[in-house]
Amino acid sequence: PYEREILQQYADVLFEYRDEAHFNQAVLCYNRLIAQQPNDPKNPEYQAKIVAIYDELMDFRGKTKARDDMARLFGKKTDWYKKNQENAAALEKANMLVEVALYQRAVFLHMNAQELKFDAKSADDPEKLAESVVEYRKAAAAYLAYLTRFPKSAKSYEIRFNRAEAVYYSDDLPLAGKLYAEVRDDPKNDEYREDAAFSVITCAEKVISNEVAEGILPEK
Repeated sequence: PYEREILQQYADVLFEYRDEAHFNQAVLCYNRLIAQQPNDPKNPEYQAKIVAIYDELMDFRGKTKARDDMARLFGKKTDWYKKNQENAAALEKANMLVEVALYQRAVFLHMNAQELKFDAKSADDPEKLAESVVEYRKAAAAYLAYLTRFPKSAKSYEIRFNRAEAVYYSDDLPLAGKLYAEVRDDPKNDEYREDAAFSVITCAEKVISNEVAEGILPEK
């Protein structure tokens, strides 16, 4: 226990230097703390430090994976969660950290897809455009992961619309139309109703156009 306390203090000192070399060493220390005692109630806090480090380093892959690890290691169905059932404070903090991590991960993936799409169109680069479609699919899956874990979140309406957007730009038009319709028909929220309604029509028109081009439907 004493050795572990020293390791934690050392990691925190490294973290406070706030430069790349010390940050990388701090990540190693925090990961070691988590690996040594996987069910330690403080582990989500150590993982949060890893998230913060990759944010400061502006490491897209690192910060995305760190958030994925937060949910994978400390979500409701994990061994850590089961082992800490009697620790209400630890569970409450973990739930908050996991929710934030899943939300931010989806947003980062969505923003990355948007940037790739913009760059691809600016450079007339079909390969990069195809890469953006893959990233949009990842973003859509990340939004779904959030909604599955936190269906009653105050952010759920916004996230359902964002998921529809990501699905639309991943070229799954039938599913996008369905998701937009769900947002349009939401009885309690209307912020995205007009945009969603317009997008339902756009999806339907594009589906018909594609089916005509593929010979599934006859031309008028």
